[in-house]
Amino acid sequence: MTQEFYLLSIIPNQQTRLKLQALRQRLFQTQGLASALAFEPVIPLAWFDSPLDSGGYARFSTGAGGLDNAVTKSTGKAPQTPDTPRIEFGEVKLWAGHLYISVVVQPENLLQKLINAAGRTPVPASTIIEGAGPPIPERASPIPAAEGIFLAANEPEKAKGERAESEDRERADMLQTAAQQIAQLSLHFSPGRSLESTRIGMYSLRCSPDFRRWWEHVEWTLEWKIQLKRGYGV
Repeated sequence: MTQEFYLLSIIPNQQTRLKLQALRQRLFQTQGLASALAFEPVIPLAWFDSPLDSGGYARFSTGAGGLDNAVTKSTGKAPQTPDTPRIEFGEVKLWAGHLYISVVVQPENLLQKLINAAGRTPVPASTIIEGAGPPIPERASPIPAAEGIFLAANEPEKAKGERAESEDRERADMLQTAAQQIAQLSLHFSPGRSLESTRIGMYSLRCSPDFRRWWEHVEWTLEWKIQLKRGYGV
C-alpha cells in the first residue's frame, strides 16, 4: 500500500538543476545516499492531500495564462513589482534529518504568499523519529517543507531504542561531512548568489507508508509548473 501526496515547490531553472544533480551524484557516490537521486532538487513549500489548481498562481506568473508546459504557453509580459523579490542561496543546513541548501528570500513573506495562494491548509510535514519516539502519523509527508533546496535524506538504518549514543553521533558526523563537501564543490551555490528564473509547480508523489525510508519506494510526477514573474527569484 502506498500513500499519495501533492507537493507545492519552487523549481530551479535547468542550468541550476544540472549543477544540483552533479552535487547529488557526488553525495550518492561518496556517502551512499540513494535519496539524493530519488527526487528532484526543489524548494518544498507545502504538502497537500489532494491536487492544487494552478489557476491560483496566475498572478505570480509571466503572462496571462502563465502555464509553462506543452499544453499552454505564456506569451505576455508580466509587470514588474516595485520591490523586486529575490531568492538567494544561503548556508548548507539540516532540517529534520534531511540535507538542504538553505535559501534567503526577500521579501520574507514571499514563500508564505505562495503557500496561501493554494487556498487550503497543508498536511503536516514529517519528522525523523528516533528510538522509541512518538507514533508515526497516518498521513505524514516524506520530505520536510523548508526554506531550502532539498538534496538528500538521512539514510542509516532507523534507530532502535537500545542503540548506542555513539551511533547517533556517527550519523550526525556523516551528514556534516556531506554538508562540507557540498559547500566546497561549486561556487554556483555560494551564499548570496541568486537563484534565477524559477518556477512554481506541483508534484504528485506516491511512496511507502513508512515515510522514514520513502526513497526506497517512490514514484513522482510533475503535474504542472508556472514560470514566476521576473523578480520572483531573479
